[in-house]
Amino acid sequence: MTGKAAVFTEVGQPFHFREYPLPDVAPDAMLIRVTMANICG
Repeated sequence: MTGKAAVFTEVGQPFHFREYPLPDVAPDAMLIRVTMANICG
């Protein structure tokens, strides 16, 4: 399974969209999907 991320690498440059492998989830844990986030400041 993979996840997508908008990665900020340098001031004044656009975000880079990358795909990363997701770690295996332990039996006593859960994986949560974040559909929206906000950056303040």
